[in-house]
Amino acid sequence: QGIATSSNNLGIIYDEIGNNEKALELYSYSLELARSINNLNAVATALNNIGYMHSKQKNYNKALESYEESVKISLELEEFSSAMNTYNNIAWVYLGMGNLNKAKEYVQKAIGLEEYNFNLHFEAESHEILSQIYLKQNDYKRAYLHKSFLQKIKDSLFNANSNEQLLEMQVRFETERKEKEIEMLKKNETINSLQIQRQKFINIFWTIFTVLLITIGVLFFFNIQSKKDVNKLLTQKNK
Repeated sequence: QGIATSSNNLGIIYDEIGNNEKALELYSYSLELARSINNLNAVATALNNIGYMHSKQKNYNKALESYEESVKISLELEEFSSAMNTYNNIAWVYLGMGNLNKAKEYVQKAIGLEEYNFNLHFEAESHEILSQIYLKQNDYKRAYLHKSFLQKIKDSLFNANSNEQLLEMQVRFETERKEKEIEMLKKNETINSLQIQRQKFINIFWTIFTVLLITIGVLFFFNIQSKKDVNKLLTQKNK
């Protein structure tokens, strides 16, 4: 499964840099691996990507063959978002072939799946396709209407992305602030700990110093007392 996914991802990279032949080769390899382990999600994805590559090369019949198999699997798995995407892709193919009625049929199928899986990106693409269909049919009113829908969705996506970015910035700010607070608390704890240790050392020092003073005082007192006793005895003997 990991190799199939990796092959598919590599195919996307080669597709993005314009190496269509290598991309198609990797998508086909990914499809082969996905079939061998019966990973239907990966099979549908690989077929959709293969269809896209054929569509780019204007091999429309091969593209439709791959897309139709892909969307069938996605619907069986109830992967409605993937099915919406593939229906739009089929509509693009028919639009490229000049079959506007078929293009409209499939884009309506994509829109029909919105109730099962609401996806603004694919909805926007559906309205873009419809706008181009009506434009080719010289129905400028409907073309403009769907272009307006497309713009509204793009604005919503932009606002959603902006809000997401603002939220992410706020989370980062709060995280950094908390980290600084924790760091400051740790520093304060270290300082307090050092101060406590220092105070303990001072207390111990003064305790030892006091004991030494008392000890010296006692020894001094006994020394003087002893001398007094000796002097007293000497005085008595002299008498």
